[in-house]
Amino acid sequence: MTDDADSTDRDDHDSPWKEALEKYFEAFLALLFPAIHAEIDWSRGHRFLDKELQQIVRDAKIGRRYADKLVSVCRYDGQPAWVLVHVEVQGYVTSVERAGIAKGLQQGEQLGYQKGEAKPLLLLLTEKFGPASVDAQREHIGNADPQQLESWFQGVLTADTLEAIFRR
Repeated sequence: MTDDADSTDRDDHDSPWKEALEKYFEAFLALLFPAIHAEIDWSRGHRFLDKELQQIVRDAKIGRRYADKLVSVCRYDGQPAWVLVHVEVQGYVTSVERAGIAKGLQQGEQLGYQKGEAKPLLLLLTEKFGPASVDAQREHIGNADPQQLESWFQGVLTADTLEAIFRR
């Protein structure tokens, strides 16, 4: 991939963020950086220095998305100042990141299923055999896989002892 292609792709992702920063710059600073906002004499206006920033900074990273703005402002004491806004746009997800997200979701779903199955099993066992007997098995139940939980769950109605359920 050429530098021109990277730059075009990056610009496509950055454009909405840069436009939003330009349109809402004063509100952006007021919300996120109130101390800086308070130092600026907004009645004197502000000017975006996009061309000047491009001459100074060349982004060498590939895969990250940046929305940078250099803004010329005037402080209340009459001194000119520059404000550099650097935003990393996190909306771009690589295939490796997608695979990691999918695996994490699968693991979370599995854990949620296990916890969802374990709770009613613990309630039934406590009702049938008493809390003292069940407390000793609580960690064992919490670490069980879904198939094992289902097997134990089925054994609750027919088992005469707690031990008989866990031998299944």
